[in-house]
Amino acid sequence: MKDKLVFETNVPVEVCLTHSEGKEIAGRREVQVMYDLADSRLMFVPKSVRDQIRKLEVKPGERLQICKREVDDEGEPCIEWTVIRQASQAPSAQLIESAKKGGPVLSQLVAANNNGATSNAGSETAPKKNGQARLSCIMQMALQGALDASKAVEAYAEDTGIIDRNGDPFRFSNDDIRAIGLTMFIEARKRAW
Repeated sequence: MKDKLVFETNVPVEVCLTHSEGKEIAGRREVQVMYDLADSRLMFVPKSVRDQIRKLEVKPGERLQICKREVDDEGEPCIEWTVIRQASQAPSAQLIESAKKGGPVLSQLVAANNNGATSNAGSETAPKKNGQARLSCIMQMALQGALDASKAVEAYAEDTGIIDRNGDPFRFSNDDIRAIGLTMFIEARKRAW
């Protein structure tokens, strides 16, 4: 019998699906969707998570981060599920389109900042009292987001024929990517506090 993945509140978990579609299972309170995971475990999630997975058009083998978050709804605590494709696998066109609309990466950073995400998705350790684990996670997400955004822009530049002044394909330097990541990190911190 396969082990069942247990989601702890406010702890993001990285998963990899073996199939993009799950199977609906009648639960005690509501219908849940069961997914087989690449690590031979089973995942049971609400239909809202399945809908988010479908919206992201997740393919088998892609890594996702799923988080069962406790949020405040007009003074009442409630549960909200978030599904995020691991940044390194987000399609370039999706990143470009998201950037035009304000970009999901920065909102994910702010959410991680507000919800005390730990630096290791799925780890059982709580953030240190000084918040270092949470800050490490936010910095990691900022730098990954900067790298992915720069890749998306480079792909867009290549598709549209934009070149640099020497006639070479447009490319970001390591310093450019670091500056973008630090800017995202600082902006996420400003928006959260």
